[in-house]
Amino acid sequence: MPKVHIHEDDEGMRNLYPAGAMDDASEDLAKARQNAQTALAPGGVGWTDIHPIKDPARWFREAEMDVGALSKAVGAVLPRITAFEVGFGSGNPFRYSDPDPLCFGFGRALFLKFEAEGDLVTGIWFDVETTEETKLSALRRAFEAINEIAPVMIADYWLNSGGLIADQDYLDAYFDKLGAAAARSGPDATPLSWWSRLMIRLFG
Repeated sequence: MPKVHIHEDDEGMRNLYPAGAMDDASEDLAKARQNAQTALAPGGVGWTDIHPIKDPARWFREAEMDVGALSKAVGAVLPRITAFEVGFGSGNPFRYSDPDPLCFGFGRALFLKFEAEGDLVTGIWFDVETTEETKLSALRRAFEAINEIAPVMIADYWLNSGGLIADQDYLDAYFDKLGAAAARSGPDATPLSWWSRLMIRLFG
């Protein structure tokens, strides 16, 4: 499969968390949205202060999500991606490559990645920059396959959206938002511009 290579600012902005993290994630999403509005830099480019995402590490420990079972379930829906890199530029301290990523999808246009320690998941995150219905449908099926093993929720900091995978009304609305956001970025699989990212973060 194509190599996934993303900017470090896009890492971990769209997450799946255990369903038990709903309250914590909703609170953090609200704080992120407030920061995006109040810390907007003069001139409207960038921010004077950045809200660090607060990952619900406690909930992953409590959920004890087996990475092998989840990878098998997702791998039945999405193809495996075997090359993953974050960051650009030789002097970039945030640049790194994952030599054996637990990553699935269709390249930069759409992917889902697991982080793990031993046999247990410590993080699940994804990104989407495609309007192609078959790819979006495959991602939704992957979400639902994960949810059948362990209940999970979405925490999307680009769209400032949080909700349970089990909530079909929420999932319908969320995937509509995903498609609309991708459509704003232009051709399929073209990375979102900084202006598009800013508008999405401010206004959803």
